[in-house]
Amino acid sequence: MKANRKWIENNEAVSSFLSVMIFAAITVLLVVIVWIFHAGIFSEAPQKLIPSIGMIQDGDHILITSVHNGPVTTKSALAEIINKSSGTPVGNASINDGGDDEINVGDSIALTGATKGAYTVSLFYEGIVVGHCQYTMYKD
Repeated sequence: MKANRKWIENNEAVSSFLSVMIFAAITVLLVVIVWIFHAGIFSEAPQKLIPSIGMIQDGDHILITSVHNGPVTTKSALAEIINKSSGTPVGNASINDGGDDEINVGDSIALTGATKGAYTVSLFYEGIVVGHCQYTMYKD
């Protein structure tokens, strides 16, 4: 009973010094948490840059003129030929990468199965269009 009576007589739970230190520590902790969220440390991972490939018609094939945000591997790339008048895919396209499994400036896309007419050639990488150009077949 004497122990309980002592607690009732001395009703200070913590010393004033200790309470100021706890208050300062909580304030610093809150400032750090706000700074971390403001700085974006817990935000999403950085976005992967989408490649961009420049292409032009060069005779009977498509020439790669520029590659940005690469490398673009041929395993994940697909070239598609679309008939401009009907909007339907036609023929086949094969990427000639020079044997290094990457699309680089100077590589080409060979088109087969397209007849005389106007086409759009699109290059897809991981399901996203990364380049396209107009292609006109002048011979049958």
